[in-house]
Amino acid sequence: MATAKKNARVKLHGSYGIERAEELAQQLKSALAENDDGSRVLLELDLAGVTELDLSAIQLLYAAKKSALAGGGDLLLVGMLKPALSARLRSSTLISTHAADGPALAEALPSFLNTEATR
Repeated sequence: MATAKKNARVKLHGSYGIERAEELAQQLKSALAENDDGSRVLLELDLAGVTELDLSAIQLLYAAKKSALAGGGDLLLVGMLKPALSARLRSSTLISTHAADGPALAEALPSFLNTEATR
């Protein structure tokens, strides 16, 4: 089984909607790519600069988290949330409480993918 390696941090900025879904997917895929020794990174995704995440972006975060866990790594959401982003996450019903920090937000975002899914 792959093991987590040193932390990698990806900072996101601006609004992420369907028009930026491919860009976000590539950033996440690249950051979670296997290293030469077969280990995975522990990815910290910094949301402090994000003003908006639409459903497509939120689904990509779920998929990246699932992929990281399946490979022995993890994806942690870090950074203070902008009020608009926090409101969007609450209104999407994906979280039911305000999560002001990354670990609380990561805890509040359960996996929605089938556990049998492959990476």
